[in-house]
Amino acid sequence: MTRQVIMSFESLKQIFRFEVSRFPFVPEERQKSLRRAYRALEAVLRDSARGLEFNWGDTKTLPSRILCPRLEEIVQAIRGVCAEYGSIISAEMRNGLENLCEHLRKLREAINASGQEEGTSVKELINGLEDLKKALGGVHRL
Repeated sequence: MTRQVIMSFESLKQIFRFEVSRFPFVPEERQKSLRRAYRALEAVLRDSARGLEFNWGDTKTLPSRILCPRLEEIVQAIRGVCAEYGSIISAEMRNGLENLCEHLRKLREAINASGQEEGTSVKELINGLEDLKKALGGVHRL
């Protein structure tokens, strides 16, 4: 049995909500680039959650040989968005995303060490990614 790697997404959601709440108050030319950055990040979060849920949400059946590469793909996608839009998004958001990447790395290591799936942690990860995507989606309603 592996030790569960659990992350609280609440602080990252608060950062996302704060950034979305201040979006209308940034200069219009910056809004365009921020909107692009948020859409790119939202797409990564959506695709990541869907990629993990490809088996109709039954994360207990994901073997480690499939799950570990998917987690690495998510890390690379998040870091890609940070590299492309790092000068646009806030330092707090970049730090939060780096913490998310670190969590994914620890989860991948725990799964690799055990050779088993990590169903509960993965389900929480899927829910957390969906919540983050929804928090960013508030920009589209502004």
